[in-house]
Amino acid sequence: MGMSITGNTNGTALDVNMNYSLVYASATTYKVNANLDASGGLSQVTIWVQKSGLVSAMYIIRSADYPQYEGKNLTNKIYASNPSFNLTTYLVTLLAPLETYNQFASQVVSASSYFHSTGTSMATIGTNTFRVTNYTTNTQDVAVESCSGVSYSLTKYVLSLGTPTGSSFQIMPYMEIAGTLITPGPSGPLTTPFEYTVQTTEFTLA
Repeated sequence: MGMSITGNTNGTALDVNMNYSLVYASATTYKVNANLDASGGLSQVTIWVQKSGLVSAMYIIRSADYPQYEGKNLTNKIYASNPSFNLTTYLVTLLAPLETYNQFASQVVSASSYFHSTGTSMATIGTNTFRVTNYTTNTQDVAVESCSGVSYSLTKYVLSLGTPTGSSFQIMPYMEIAGTLITPGPSGPLTTPFEYTVQTTEFTLA
């Protein structure tokens, strides 16, 4: 599965291209190759993920952030004695785009107080053509709060979701979002303007 994200946060440009591919699935474990090219920094890793969600190991082929660990198979025991490297944080960085993808896809359909469907259309990604449902915000300026105290003030939100024939997984061909991230701070709320376009560039039905 391939994705791209372009845009900016507080005026800082963002250009990210990601690719995730399933190497194999055993009775207990998934082996996944993940490539992340963020503003010129390329990271390539292989991750072993238990079906419970626990990451058991990661092999770093190339890392823009941690070149000293290239060619090494890392587990919790190995990196625990190296405070300069945090495997959990690194995994969050690598998998955050995919998690964000899943989060928006699930929340937008259920949060009818914020979003509504504007109809359906056809989307084509590679050789796959399928019907998608398009969503937008109920009003032009929408405030969305999370349980952590962080909130979003959305000024633009366009999203399409659909399930390709032969799959049970929802694909998000396109999302355009803009607004302000509001984070609690000791001296008052911190505001960060953002604007992103997210596109699914490729996928293969397993």
